[in-house]
Parts: sequence; structure tokens; C-alpha cells
Amino acid sequence: MKKILSLTSMALATSLMMTAPTVQAGYTTTKYPTLLVHGILGFKNFWGADYFYQIPSTLQKDGGKVHVATVSAVGSNELRGEQLIKEMQDLKAIYGYSKFNLIGHSQGSPTSRYAAAVRPDLVASVTSVNGVNKGSRVADVVRKVAPAGTVTEAVFQTVANGLAGFLTFVYGTPNLDQNSINALNSLTTNGLTAFNKKYPAGVPSACGNGAASYNYVKNGVTHKVNYYSWGGTSVLTNVLDPL
Repeated sequence: MKKILSLTSMALATSLMMTAPTVQAGYTTTKYPTLLVHGILGFKNFWGADYFYQIPSTLQKDGGKVHVATVSAVGSNELRGEQLIKEMQDLKAIYGYSKFNLIGHSQGSPTSRYAAAVRPDLVASVTSVNGVNKGSRVADVVRKVAPAGTVTEAVFQTVANGLAGFLTFVYGTPNLDQNSINALNSLTTNGLTAFNKKYPAGVPSACGNGAASYNYVKNGVTHKVNYYSWGGTSVLTNVLDPL
């Protein structure tokens, strides 16, 4: 998997691009449109706040075609992946696109990897942004504190499903399935280990590298999907950021 940029470098590059008066028109134009995929408890727009803050508009301003996917706030990688596939099919029918560049944040990464494995004919590339590709320590801790079949698990499920339902109701997609237990199980180390055995493409090695592309063969046709990743650990990139 190719390392694109560190989070700090990306933030600096973006700042320079936004302030430079000579940015060439079409700078962000790509052969295929970009489809952004949010992580767990994510949303497209929540009471005026965008999950991918100013990213779509910035890319579109310089020529990029960008869409934000609508998938379940809580759910398994497979459920969200199937929803993502449907969205790609819908966008293809509406706009005539042939393929997409998927950019997934957090759980959006395995969600996108699933979609690429199942429908490589629709995917040109998958970019993982701080992707949960090998498991989440938080999910491991929650699962340990709330074992299957316990009252603690039931409380967690009620609260998480309720929050997800509220989020999806506010941003206008109340019919999406929400299952916090499936989401939790999908994000544990054990869950991602099993997932990666089925869908190995796009998983970084221990040192952060891996295959830059994967050739899927579907119905006798080979589809090449490129894989990229970047991430960072800084909790603050700009003192002027509102959040």
C-alpha cells in the first residue's frame, strides 16, 4: 500500500494550496470521480456540519467531481459495503460514471475495501485515511467490558443504536439499517482479522507497506484497483479550527 502523505504534510499542503493565488484550474480533476466514505457514527451533514469539512467544496472548486456516500452510521463492514455499492450504481446511472476513487475514513476504509473486492468493475482506487484495517483497540476494550449476552452489551446497543438512529433521522436517511453490535464485532481485532482473510487487498504490512494494486478477476475480466493510505496522530492541526 502506497503512503501518500502524513496528516501534517497534507494539512500544510492544503493550507498552501488554499492560500496560493496561482493554483491552476483543474488541479484536482481526476479521470474518475471521488466518493468519500465516512466512519462509524459518521454522517454526510449534521445540522449544517459536514463530516468531511470543506473537503468536497475545496476539491470541486478546482475541477474535481466529488460525492459523499450515505451508509449506515453503525453496521458491519459488509452491510456498509453493500450500501456503498448501491450508491455507486445509482451515481453511475445518474451521471454516467464508469468507476470511482473511494476515500474511506476510519471504518470507511474496510467498507471501501469490501466494495472494491465485490465490485472491482466500479472501483479505480481505494484510499484509506486513518483506516481501521487491523482492528480498533477501543472496540476490543468495549467488547471486553460488554461481553456478548450481558446487560452491559444490551445497554451499549441501546445507546449506540439510538444515537445512530438520531443522526440518520436528522440528515434524512432514517431507513438505513443500524446495528451497533455488528459494527462493534466488525471493528475488533478478531473481527478485522477474519475480514482481512476474506478481503486481503489493501491491508498494510507490519511496517506500513503492501501491494500497491490488486488485480481482481470477475467473469473472466481483470480489473485493477490501486490502493493508497495516509494518516496521522496529531489531535490539532490549526489553533483556529472550530473543533
